[in-house]
Amino acid sequence: MNGPTRKMVLILTATFLISAMGGLPYAQTSDVGSLRAEITSLQDSLTRVEKTKSSLSEAFEKINQKIYDDKKTLEKHGNFLVEFRLRNQLKKSREIADRIAIKESQIESVKSQLQYLYQKMIGQLNAIIQKRLKNTTGDFKPGKDISSELKTIQELEKEKSEYYDRLQAFEIDDNSWQKIEIEPGDGPDRIRMKISILQDKLRRLQHSIEQEGQRLKELKNDRSVYEEMQSFYTELNQSIEAEQDFFDRDRVDELKDRVDEISSEIRQQQDRLSIMKENEKAIRKKVERFYDAAKSSN
Repeated sequence: MNGPTRKMVLILTATFLISAMGGLPYAQTSDVGSLRAEITSLQDSLTRVEKTKSSLSEAFEKINQKIYDDKKTLEKHGNFLVEFRLRNQLKKSREIADRIAIKESQIESVKSQLQYLYQKMIGQLNAIIQKRLKNTTGDFKPGKDISSELKTIQELEKEKSEYYDRLQAFEIDDNSWQKIEIEPGDGPDRIRMKISILQDKLRRLQHSIEQEGQRLKELKNDRSVYEEMQSFYTELNQSIEAEQDFFDRDRVDELKDRVDEISSEIRQQQDRLSIMKENEKAIRKKVERFYDAAKSSN
């Protein structure tokens, strides 16, 4: 296939990928189908754990209201029964708080797994897209109808973009560790439990840093692809005067806008990675401080 013809196919491909066409169904590979099922299962698990945490949070608010009321009563009238009830409620409040912390850790675990699967799905879809693009451009012949194949590629690209959106919106709470502190009355066992939670958050944060780093690489690769499309489109519009009415010159501007959007995403991703790495250092220091506190409380 000669240079101009290949460029034309690449630009047609770009046109389909960035146009607002409706999606068409396409055959899924077994890997993509399995990933879909696994993602659905994890999303159901996340819903169940979040529902349990919500119930615990409601119970926590109710018992804290009772604690507040009993403290007010004790301030006005000393009463042994109220004092006994208050001690029990304080104990129960701490138990519920611990259960909430465990559920939060479970929620972050499921979110971390979902992030990994989203990344894996993006990789699978990208591999399918690249293979189809290679087959389409490599086998192109003048007069061959490739519109159906390009529509399929565009739908795959749309789905990949949706998983990118999920990754961007579906962020694990990197700052929840800041709420974990040693409280008066915490013994060695309770401090060690908090250390375990902090270490779990540290592992998940490290995993997120790895994933976000991969996302940064993919964004840079995407920008390169769009820059190449933009270059091809510009060159083609300049060199094929006979076909000038066929091409939509606004596509060049659309591609340029997309390059600018991705560049902005790259800068945001770099800032986010920087913050996450600072959090990683801070959690490590807190874990060390908690270890020292556990030793001194023995």
